[in-house]
Amino acid sequence: LQLVDVGVRATLQIGPIGSRCDYLNCWLTEAGLYLSTGCFVGTVEEFVAAVNETHPAGSTHEQEYLAAVAFAQIHAAIWLPPVEGAAEPEALALTQRVQS
Repeated sequence: LQLVDVGVRATLQIGPIGSRCDYLNCWLTEAGLYLSTGCFVGTVEEFVAAVNETHPAGSTHEQEYLAAVAFAQIHAAIWLPPVEGAAEPEALALTQRVQS
């Protein structure tokens, strides 16, 4: 995967969070947002599936991981170059509502 050239904002690190008190590393790539923590590396969808498999719904760790994912998605929506013809990412629409 190639990082997207968005200056110093191509990576984001959140933590320590979760059951392992580890860092969630977020990578803005040509293929979109990728996440890594511990031995996990994958897409947002894969990470959320892993969180749902590992942590009970509503648990502290699930809530913390999902909040971090939401933050990472907003970061990506702001800093990833727009794809021509693509719909506005939901996360970016959220930031615009929050700013209003």
